[in-house]
Amino acid sequence: NNIRTAWYEYMTKIKAHVMFFDYLKIYINQQENKKYFEEEFKIFMNQKTTTTWITSDNKTIESIHPPSKKIQINIHNDRIQAAPFKLQTEINNTQITTNETNKIIEQNNYTNKHLQTL
Repeated sequence: NNIRTAWYEYMTKIKAHVMFFDYLKIYINQQENKKYFEEEFKIFMNQKTTTTWITSDNKTIESIHPPSKKIQINIHNDRIQAAPFKLQTEINNTQITTNETNKIIEQNNYTNKHLQTL
């Protein structure tokens, strides 16, 4: 009786006539697979999906991905700087300074942290 009711509901839903024995295969398949869809695919809406980011000026930002500004990353109880964008000093005939190297390191830190969130 439940199968017949489900059969009528299915035909109403798809707005077409389906032979009963053709539907029976669909019904059996749905019943066998029903347990997988009821148990394993639950979405938990109470889980936090954002990360708390601390900017270099000590402001707190909640987002999934790192903000597009300089941030601080805590590595082994040591805060390091990470920046998405840095400009090279445009002075010709100058040696590369530690400051220029630090810009590259900060960008690499930011890139590595950003890749972890993907």
